[in-house]
Amino acid sequence: MRLQHPTDAQFKQTLMDLGNGVDQQSGLNVTVLPVTDGAIVHSVEDLIRCIFPLGFHYDENSVRDRCILAAKNDHVNELNDFILHGLP
Repeated sequence: MRLQHPTDAQFKQTLMDLGNGVDQQSGLNVTVLPVTDGAIVHSVEDLIRCIFPLGFHYDENSVRDRCILAAKNDHVNELNDFILHGLP
């Protein structure tokens, strides 16, 4: 994943800290991610619909600006297969 926008620097650092297992505030090997309204979903289908709404694939900028982060490549592959099978 490449973060390009100047305002993405803090998010980029949070992701790096998460990957390194370091909490920015305590320095412990725990990372707490901020949760915003609408950030919690209750199923994989809800997650995909939230990130990739109907018709998202018709706009190349929309596709480029969306992603789902996963801890394991196996999870990424499962999500990719699920999303691709839902496309027309």
